Amino acid sequence: MANHEKSYLQHFGDHLRDQANQRGADFERFDLDGQDYKVLADLIFTNYDYFVLVEGKNSEKELGTERRKAERVSRLCSGLAANPGMLALHDACHFIAWRNSKSTKLELDVYRKQICTTAMLGATCPLPPPDSTTAEPFKLRKFSDGFFHMPPPPTFAIHRSDFEEYVRWLVTTVTAGDSSEVELAGRTYDEDGDAMSITLPSLALVYELLDEHRNNLQRSSGMDGP
Repeated sequence: MANHEKSYLQHFGDHLRDQANQRGADFERFDLDGQDYKVLADLIFTNYDYFVLVEGKNSEKELGTERRKAERVSRLCSGLAANPGMLALHDACHFIAWRNSKSTKLELDVYRKQICTTAMLGATCPLPPPDSTTAEPFKLRKFSDGFFHMPPPPTFAIHRSDFEEYVRWLVTTVTAGDSSEVELAGRTYDEDGDAMSITLPSLALVYELLDEHRNNLQRSSGMDGP
C-alpha cells in the first residue's frame, strides 16, 4: 500500500485554509523541505502572528519511524526535561499528525507525548510518561478551533517572538549546536503580478514577508483607511 503522508499533510493544510476562509482569518503554510532532520517537523502553519510545527506520518503505525532519528529525538527530549520554559512552548506549538488507519480521520498530538516515551526511546527516556488524561490524540477539527481561537492567544500555536525563540533552541538542541536557523521558501509578486519564489534564511524575513502580504490584502480590500 502506498505511503500517503504528503497527501495527508496536504489535507491538513487544506482544512486549515478552508477554516481560515470561513472565519475571515489569515493563513499560510511553509514546507520545511527536508529540514525535519533538525526541526523534527515537516511543515509550519501560521495565521501570520501565531505559529505551529507539524510532523506528518502515514498512520499511527508509522509513529515508530521516528526511532530512525533516535539520537536527535533523544536530544530534544532531554532538552525538554531540563528546560520547563521550552517544554511549555513545545506543548503549545510542536505537533505530530497522522491518518487513523481505522477511522480514516486525521489525528494529532503534541510531539513529545507520542515520541518522548519509553516505548520509543526505551528506559532511558528522560521525560516522565504523559498524564493519561491529556495524552490522547485529538481530531483536526479540535485543532483548527484552537488554532483560530478568538480573541488571541490561540489554544494551539505560539506568538512570533516565542516561536523564533523555540525554533532557535530546537534546532540548536537537535543538531548539537551545528545549526540554529531554518530556511524557508516564500511567495511574492513583482509589479506585473507575476509570482516569484524567494528564499527566507531567517524567521525574521518570514515575518517581514507575512506583514507585506497582510498589508497588500488590506490595501486591496480598502481596509487601510482614507
